[in-house]
Amino acid sequence: YLMHILPSVEPEAFRYAIVAYAAIIVVMASGAILQERPYRAWYIVAATLFVFSDGAIAYGMAMGQPTTLVVMPTYYAAQAIFTVLYMLRKKA
Repeated sequence: YLMHILPSVEPEAFRYAIVAYAAIIVVMASGAILQERPYRAWYIVAATLFVFSDGAIAYGMAMGQPTTLVVMPTYYAAQAIFTVLYMLRKKA
């Protein structure tokens, strides 16, 4: 996916920033997948939605195509799930 986007990104310094950010997002998603806790599946769903949302932003910026209709619902869904999970942890 990055190999498809990166050649379209200018200036070159942005390419390094995109790769660094992608690495951070992968670590976050890996943490959601590898953890053992209640509601694990919901953490994975939220992380996947977040990764998809950020990927759509990168794709839209690199290809010059609007992605708001895809980005905002997935982003807010991920944030809502993370918020509910946080509240459930505080309640326990």
